[in-house]
Amino acid sequence: TDLGTLIEFGPRLKGTLARPASGGRVRFELPLRSVLEINNGVRSQGYALEPEVIYEMRDIGGNWRLSTSASAVIGDSALNQYFYGVPTAYATAQRPAYEACAGLIATRLTINAAKSINPDLRVYGFVRYESYANSANQTSPLYLQTSGSSIGVGVSWALGRSTTMAKD
Repeated sequence: TDLGTLIEFGPRLKGTLARPASGGRVRFELPLRSVLEINNGVRSQGYALEPEVIYEMRDIGGNWRLSTSASAVIGDSALNQYFYGVPTAYATAQRPAYEACAGLIATRLTINAAKSINPDLRVYGFVRYESYANSANQTSPLYLQTSGSSIGVGVSWALGRSTTMAKD
């Protein structure tokens, strides 16, 4: 069947590993997300963990912020079954039944750029490359490619903020 619209929700552990240069830092993020499908209701499709290491440089000429990161996306058996499993009812001669297992979904390399227009308005963009090589379910009949890429741009606007700012 077709995949529905997916949203992810969950906590994220963040920390700074090093500050190698003025305005630069190496940090990590460890989000654990519940993946929810919105398609005639809301259903949980499993969980994803995405450990990530980020190097960012702040305040680069004209309020720019640049970063690059590497991460691995790991799914539980339910999430991987959603993406790669073929239930017996949907099996054909060209697409045999397949039971997906938990494990690596993809590794990602990302480059981000953001520019603050004012304290409340920021424009940003990213380029991402994903590799599915060595994923846990490469033997699935639904595993059709070994890599992919994406690009995105956006605008964020803060509707309000506290009078006391957090410190890095």
